[in-house]
Amino acid sequence: MKIVVIGGEKEPRGVVEERLEWRDGDTRSAEAVAKRVRDASVDVVIVLEGLMPHRTYNLILDASRLSRVKLLYGGRGSKKEIREVLDALKKEPVVTAEDLLKGTGVKARR
Repeated sequence: MKIVVIGGEKEPRGVVEERLEWRDGDTRSAEAVAKRVRDASVDVVIVLEGLMPHRTYNLILDASRLSRVKLLYGGRGSKKEIREVLDALKKEPVVTAEDLLKGTGVKARR
């Protein structure tokens, strides 16, 4: 499962998750993440609070609504908040792009 965390300046110390990709909340990063969401090349986006403008956040929100990529709130991105989001993901399975495309003959971009 490919998970992108956006809005933080950097990964907090001690959060070691090989499946997490950390991105700044600047406009260029948000546009790139929104494109990947629209293309279903990520499965989950965790958005961090207060570290990106509303307009930038709306790019990702709109893309997730169109593509059904799960968008989660990660608070301010502390180790505890990120751990809680990841624990919640374990309890509630995410339908990935590959799951949606099974049997169609179409492959998800990665």
